[in-house]
Amino acid sequence: MMRRIWYFITDSHKVAVVGFVGFLLFLYLGSAALELTLLWTLAALVAALVGGGIWYGVRWYRGRRASRAMEAEISGEAVAAAPVAGAGATDGSDASAAARAEVNAIRESMLKAIATIKGSRMGMVSGARALYELPWFQVFDKGVMDDAEGREIDFRNTIIIATSNVGSAAMMQACLNKPADQLPTPEELEELLRPQLMRQFKPAFLGRMKIVPFYPLGDEALASIIGLKLARIGQRVRDNHQAEFSYEPSLVEAVLARCTEVDSGARSVDHILNGTLLPEIAEAVLARMADGAAIARIKVGAGRNGQFKYTIK
Repeated sequence: MMRRIWYFITDSHKVAVVGFVGFLLFLYLGSAALELTLLWTLAALVAALVGGGIWYGVRWYRGRRASRAMEAEISGEAVAAAPVAGAGATDGSDASAAARAEVNAIRESMLKAIATIKGSRMGMVSGARALYELPWFQVFDKGVMDDAEGREIDFRNTIIIATSNVGSAAMMQACLNKPADQLPTPEELEELLRPQLMRQFKPAFLGRMKIVPFYPLGDEALASIIGLKLARIGQRVRDNHQAEFSYEPSLVEAVLARCTEVDSGARSVDHILNGTLLPEIAEAVLARMADGAAIARIKVGAGRNGQFKYTIK
């Protein structure tokens, strides 16, 4: 129901008609209350008609101009490609005929594509939404997709992985503060998510996908992710400064303690390292380089209050 209402209020033609009818009802019902004479009522009606006509005329003119510009561009591309299409021709008339045939073929193909897009419907989906969804059904059903240049891309023997945050709040609520042996099973999470997924995606789309719910990251998994990201930082230090990089276990615990937003997952780790740790390391390294001292080793830890501390030798 909400989707129907949204499609209605975003259709400029329907909104314009409803607005005009509402204005007529206002004149009919409110003229007596506002003590408007017949002359003023007719004047307001004529003004509304003239304004609506001007608005429609401007939209028609702009659409017509855009259509002509597109036609000119298509014709230009066809004419530019005409020598290739008519390479086997022996005289100018044959080449000209080949060019005209190429232009007509491209125009016909473009008109058919535009008509398909404008008239396409998938349930309650039409227009731009259908343009977005139709290629995916082509991939799932036929295993191919056409790119912007008209080439057919083979999607057979591929695995398509798509992620979504739909239902993440419900999953967090179901898994929060529960030990591993009391967490809901994947099947139970899927049943929990399916009503919310059905409100967001079409049944035809979900029917072609395998739903794989994920559990919130625990402290152990986050600690492993922090270790991997610190190892990458160490590799950058070795590549850029030829220095040894090491860290204390307290650093991992301090970063883990700052990851207070459960639903953000590993993104909090990136935010902490890129927003705090790396700038502070860079500042300490630049200060040592300004003093003319060499850098052989960088060690990072954390104090009791969770503040990062650095040792550069």
